[in-house]
Amino acid sequence: MVPRLIEESQVLGVIFNYAQTIVNYALALAYVILLTKFIPLRQYGYYNAIQALLATVGLFFPTFGLDNAIAREGAMSHAKGGDVYAYYSGMFALTLTIASAYSLTGLALIPVFIKDGVPAWLMGVVVIWAIFMFIQSMNQALGFHLWAVGKVATQGVGYTLGSLVFRIIEIALIVVLRNVYAIAISYLIGQAVISNNVVLLK
Repeated sequence: MVPRLIEESQVLGVIFNYAQTIVNYALALAYVILLTKFIPLRQYGYYNAIQALLATVGLFFPTFGLDNAIAREGAMSHAKGGDVYAYYSGMFALTLTIASAYSLTGLALIPVFIKDGVPAWLMGVVVIWAIFMFIQSMNQALGFHLWAVGKVATQGVGYTLGSLVFRIIEIALIVVLRNVYAIAISYLIGQAVISNNVVLLK
């Protein structure tokens, strides 16, 4: 007998995965108000310039569809009663390798940022971003595992809790720190919470 692919309620999976978006929108208004009040516009401009360049660099580290192929084969294997851990290991290795190369390239750009006039004290944002990329890559692999075995509701709970903590901490840190490190640190903590909750719920 072929085991069921979906082991949790599909309705709950949809609800919990959309809850992440609802949480973000619900707290977005407070974030925008506090951001414009406490974060200097020039500093926020530097932060966005850093993020824009790092995002552009990310275009040079594609997966070439390998992640989608692994996900498809893993889901098919589970549907036939097979083990998904080999596929999970492959996804973990792929995402971590790409994240490592991407993060190291981003860190190597620190002298370029400074040369182009970005204040040196903001370079910690790049370091935080590099750590964020590592954690995010692990979350992607964990998320694939939960999806492949049909635990989409569990996956949604983890992501929703991460979004909730991210937004609340982001707002609190903006009030306390009053600089763009509040944004960078909150993103990092949000990913850490997602990772912790997904592992515990798994």
